[in-house]
Amino acid sequence: MSKRRATAKRVEIDHAGHCIGIKDCRFFLHTQVGNAYRVSTVGDYRPLGHKRPLGLPADSFYETMVFRTSPQQEVTDCECRAVADWNELTCERYATEAAARAGHAAMVRKYARRAAAK
Repeated sequence: MSKRRATAKRVEIDHAGHCIGIKDCRFFLHTQVGNAYRVSTVGDYRPLGHKRPLGLPADSFYETMVFRTSPQQEVTDCECRAVADWNELTCERYATEAAARAGHAAMVRKYARRAAAK
């Protein structure tokens, strides 16, 4: 018989969770994991209509960042928790949307287990 790991509640949010240039990003995923973590993926950055990488390497068109959050809700009408520290816990970059979706899902699973263990 296999053991199931405990995981924290996950809430999908319908707006981006990070990125100062989000108005120029055409892709985002944002998941609140328990009260402890925000997993945010953005990409397809197109300032002035031209696709640009989000950083290095040159094919980094998508990125996932994880931030620690506080139990306090942000002053919005969603279930976001306030970010306790904007220094990301981790950052991964990807070349494709498919890789970004898979990377986001992997980060959500990882941090849901961490949040449940607290």
